[in-house]
Amino acid sequence: ERPSALFVMALDTRPDAAPPALALQGREEEFSRGLRALTGLADGPVVVCHDDTVPKPMSGLGDRVIWRKISPVHPHGLAGIQIAALHPARPNQPVWDMYAEDVVDIGEFLATGFVPETRLVSVSGTALREDRLMRCQPGADLRALCFDIVKPGPHRLLAGSHLDGVESRWLDTRSRQV
Repeated sequence: ERPSALFVMALDTRPDAAPPALALQGREEEFSRGLRALTGLADGPVVVCHDDTVPKPMSGLGDRVIWRKISPVHPHGLAGIQIAALHPARPNQPVWDMYAEDVVDIGEFLATGFVPETRLVSVSGTALREDRLMRCQPGADLRALCFDIVKPGPHRLLAGSHLDGVESRWLDTRSRQV
């Protein structure tokens, strides 16, 4: 399957989400390399949805990479909203979306041959004494991520935000929130 467009989400408007700009910080070269690689996967545009905090590579990406500044108000930072507005999927014309940090990981893999092992994750919620951002591996034990900051009592652990998360013990491959 070859997508008719690819959307790179460099903004997350879900409550308490980790700012993607932090995950990209110091990794701008890898981000550019990953974006260049994505242009070979899609027949159409590679749309980078961002806010003012994400650095834009100035050259070498070609005209198929489109920078789309979007409102930092939820739900505008959700891929489905942007895809429906800009390049709706149709039968035989799928549209893919991915996180900006995953694009950085592709760029790093192409440069080094190694897949990065961690991602930036936001750990937050009313059952915690404090919120925090941390780097951890996909598949991390959610109980271990919250162990020293959880308040006493029964709680539910969600992989994902409180809007779209699912009860889980492990961090799944697409979640960036606990």
